[in-house]
Amino acid sequence: MMEKEISLQIMREEIEACQQEQDLYGWEFSSIDEGNLTFTVRLLKTMDGEIYKLYVQFDNYPQWPPFLDFIEESTGTIGIKAASIFTITCR
Repeated sequence: MMEKEISLQIMREEIEACQQEQDLYGWEFSSIDEGNLTFTVRLLKTMDGEIYKLYVQFDNYPQWPPFLDFIEESTGTIGIKAASIFTITCR
């Protein structure tokens, strides 16, 4: 149970750091689902206005890296292979 609390605390701090720049990058963070250790981020592609939705699962973080995958918003399907790969760094 302690690992879950550590994961939650660290991820809250990471999200807070990213939220300081979310308007600049067109990001929108959902609330954390504390039971499943997940959240989503809506990402705006500024070149053409296309919106992507990123699914983040972070159990055992930072011991393990978070699991990241894209969601097809119209169907809710996780694991969209056509999405672009990129890196998000906030610190």
